[in-house]
Amino acid sequence: WKVRDALELDHVPFGFSPTGDDNMIFDVADDFGGNPESFTGFGHPTCFDEVADRAAVARLPIDFPIGPNF
Repeated sequence: WKVRDALELDHVPFGFSPTGDDNMIFDVADDFGGNPESFTGFGHPTCFDEVADRAAVARLPIDFPIGPNF
């Protein structure tokens, strides 16, 4: 995302994420067969510390706002 931000390619309006941009989405859950599946089709799995992962992504729009770098 840092490269996309530097190239000003990080301002996708009306994205699928809860914040309305194209930041990471953590919606991977097991389906009825026990296989991991993303509800939106754009989901990312969390790493070992799910709480820290979600907190870091939640802060992205605050710490690194999307849009042109003026």
